[in-house]
Amino acid sequence: MRTHTSPRDAKTTANTSTANAESHLLAFMEEMHKWETSLIEAQKSSGGTYFDANKDALRASLQGIYQTHLTPKERKNGRVAALNFGTPLEYNPSVEKITASEVLTTNKKVVIETVYPTYMEFRRRYTLVVSNDTWLLDKREDFSPLKGKWTSATL
Repeated sequence: MRTHTSPRDAKTTANTSTANAESHLLAFMEEMHKWETSLIEAQKSSGGTYFDANKDALRASLQGIYQTHLTPKERKNGRVAALNFGTPLEYNPSVEKITASEVLTTNKKVVIETVYPTYMEFRRRYTLVVSNDTWLLDKREDFSPLKGKWTSATL
């Protein structure tokens, strides 16, 4: 069940904001899922040589996804810099489900929580902000059951 937290007088606008932000997040997840899936399939069919032989092209295609969906800032430890992949897939919008959306600043900032059941129920929190009338993913946090709090995660 999705929750929309917003000021009473801006409820309709806030619900529209969360719906647009959620759509953008799901589009990002879908593109990342396709990128991860095609990379794993190519790696398997090449006998394990595809990744090393195509790092520049992989980085460029990933950078394109990031330029479309993420805020423009340096991510020293992000996936573009580290260029990694593995299983289970990090993004799978058919499995990872949105559980809550909260408007922090109407039409400017939204936090979306998800659950991604892999070997356990994995909770994530995405912060999206508006830039040039477009929702962009700014950060991701994962919930640490051991620490009992949200921790920063790399994008």
